[in-house]
Amino acid sequence: QREPYIVANESRTVQIGLRSVTETLQTVALALEGLPFGWKLSNLPDEPITLQPSRRPTRIELSFLAAQPEPGPNKMTLVITADNRTIRIPLTLVLKDTVGPDDLALASKGAAVRSDGELDREPGCTPKAIDGIIAAADDFSNRWHSSLETPHPHWIEVKLPKPETIGRIIIRFADPAGYPTRFEAQAKLADGQTKTLFTVNDNQDARVYHAAFEPVKTDTVRLIIHSSASSVYPNAAQISELELYPPKP
Repeated sequence: QREPYIVANESRTVQIGLRSVTETLQTVALALEGLPFGWKLSNLPDEPITLQPSRRPTRIELSFLAAQPEPGPNKMTLVITADNRTIRIPLTLVLKDTVGPDDLALASKGAAVRSDGELDREPGCTPKAIDGIIAAADDFSNRWHSSLETPHPHWIEVKLPKPETIGRIIIRFADPAGYPTRFEAQAKLADGQTKTLFTVNDNQDARVYHAAFEPVKTDTVRLIIHSSASSVYPNAAQISELELYPPKP
């Protein structure tokens, strides 16, 4: 497998090829530093191995297993020691982030979404913010994109099929060059009042924002974007996914 991805509770094999760089037998010791907490590693030799002076490499297949890997890159270091020399090789396995099964804002669960406008080249893009598909950094076409004709603030609003208690929101951004930098989330309460759930004034994460707050029962959440990072398109706002979750137990 060329792509460095790992899936929770599925074994991931990483093949390593070692070749002697001398004309004689060469003894090599291997170790791994930085194995994330809770991960299991199999097939790493406990004792030094002997490499034959041939053109064919000795192949070792390391097997990684993680019950709950952290989303994003999980970085480790393979340490190879031979002839009093140490070589350190970075090893990174990436968990692809996914929308949680308990996301209340999914269209597949009956949620609806509307916004203050759309990019004229992408009509009908607002529903993409609740379709469960996370835009990639190199392909962010699956997004809601605001109109360029009107200035900030822009907004996008999720309507649940019935009131639910929410305590967490995850906002997935789209274009890394145009992520929101200043924004807030508001919930509509049963009495018609609006409650601000959180306010962000200096976001610098281009991919995702996680928020946890005092639980509130609502059927309507609006994300208001006051500014974005793009200097080329100062009126633009864009979101890949807007996710609403119950409080953590």
